[in-house]
Amino acid sequence: MNQTSIHSTNQKKLGTAFFWVIISYVLAIRAGVFTEYFLREYDILTRFLAADVVATVIIFGFSLVFNNSSFYDAYWSVIPIALAVGFIYFASSEVNSAR
Repeated sequence: MNQTSIHSTNQKKLGTAFFWVIISYVLAIRAGVFTEYFLREYDILTRFLAADVVATVIIFGFSLVFNNSSFYDAYWSVIPIALAVGFIYFASSEVNSAR
């Protein structure tokens, strides 16, 4: 193989890997949002804990299927921000204004 075909093959592999990471994160976040919505009758901490567990299990499943624990690398920097924004949004609507 020449250098150009090696580079082209590596680019295709990188593009495919990036695609699956994006798919896994989108599925994990959507499943977390669905879980939070489904558990509306529970308090906010329980809902967000359940949503985080569901999203983490999905990422774990992708890491097993692809035999690549790197699925977690960006997840641990993306999910805390998503959880914080969601928590602020939902908590502000649930706070008793008298307090």
